[in-house]
Amino acid sequence: MSRRRDVQLPWSLEAELAVLGALVMDAEAAPKVFDRLTPDDLYADQHRRVFSAAYKLWKEGQTIDPVTLSEELTRRGELEKAGGMMFLAELLDVVPTAANVDYHVRIVAEHAARRRLWEAGRAIAEEAVMATDDPVDDVIDRAERRILRVADARGTEGPKRVQETIWDAMEVIERGGVPGVPCGLADVDAMTGGWKPGNLIIVAGATSMGKSAFALGAAAHAAIERRVPTAIFSIEMTKVENTIRLLSLESLIDLSRLMHGKIEDHEYQQLQDAAARIHSAPLHLDDTATRVSEIRARARRLKAEHNLGLVVVDHIHDMEGDGETRREQISSIGRGLKQMAKELDVPVIAVSQLSRAPTTRSDCRPRLSDLRESGDLEAVANVVVLMYRPEYYFGPKQGDKDLRGLAEAIIAKNRNGPTGSVALYFRAECARFESLALEDMRGVA
Repeated sequence: MSRRRDVQLPWSLEAELAVLGALVMDAEAAPKVFDRLTPDDLYADQHRRVFSAAYKLWKEGQTIDPVTLSEELTRRGELEKAGGMMFLAELLDVVPTAANVDYHVRIVAEHAARRRLWEAGRAIAEEAVMATDDPVDDVIDRAERRILRVADARGTEGPKRVQETIWDAMEVIERGGVPGVPCGLADVDAMTGGWKPGNLIIVAGATSMGKSAFALGAAAHAAIERRVPTAIFSIEMTKVENTIRLLSLESLIDLSRLMHGKIEDHEYQQLQDAAARIHSAPLHLDDTATRVSEIRARARRLKAEHNLGLVVVDHIHDMEGDGETRREQISSIGRGLKQMAKELDVPVIAVSQLSRAPTTRSDCRPRLSDLRESGDLEAVANVVVLMYRPEYYFGPKQGDKDLRGLAEAIIAKNRNGPTGSVALYFRAECARFESLALEDMRGVA
């Protein structure tokens, strides 16, 4: 951490000495210290050197005392810079007991957080006036990420041994696993376990396969039925267009007629009922963000203000990315969305066009390889869903088989679960996917 002569950065000599004294006085103090502090959390250079040497001894299972610290610092060529043997010996007399180590650790951590906040503020101020060639949204995004890193550093306890996390893992398993956001299609949810926090889900398909409808339906189910705060960032359609699609999806009124304002008198009540359900849902629409940095900044605010639980981006190929070629740009967009999912700890569903149409194959079913030419989307995604509607290619019938409304969600990649194809019914008039079993009960072929 850089130092400024004209600013007295906050730190506590007494607290730092007390922490180091606890390390050499009581072996049981080490886990309490090393779980919450790193060498950079200490302000004085000689304190950081002693702390670093003590951590290495503890990690190797050795005793921490003035002798072992002296040997380790000598090996590093840092003994004199760390205050010499006399300083190490004096650590035993700094505090009469190590019982208050938690209190002293907290003081050191709080001062470290204030220094990091000052450094972040200085960097933000400098970039605001110097980075004039960068889009202002990118500058704001970097500023927010700097502040977020300060907050994350304050809340983290650092790496843990597996012995400490095994019970957390067992508790998650006993509760039924990592909770996911369901999409409302029973067989898809059974295969994926719902959309998991921190995961990037790519929904891809050729033109008119219903990939946007699938993503919108997942968002609607999450927000309307499950009350999960959800954000839809649509580059392809306006907020009004998406709202009309939601109204059609919820009311089951023909989408084309809603778009043209042509509805029957008897449909007004079901349209009003659908509007009421959508109105009360924690659903946010945005049609102006075109870069990952813009989406991330707005999603970050929604996370802080509304506890955002799901993000939908429609779609990737309409976004702006970094790189000289379009492939490089798509790759940067995919990586950015994955980083956003992890940073905000929410599932991100991103709609993507296939890089090549699967029309050269007899059944026209998409494959994972059809996506691989779109940068490295397949590599960064946790789940890849490929949409397929045979009716689009072969008409309403293929031989004796009725293809009307038949669709498949092909789970081509599922990092933590099975892959396979899920049969669905596509209600084309309102762009809505449903479980095929429901249509079987209505007698629809």
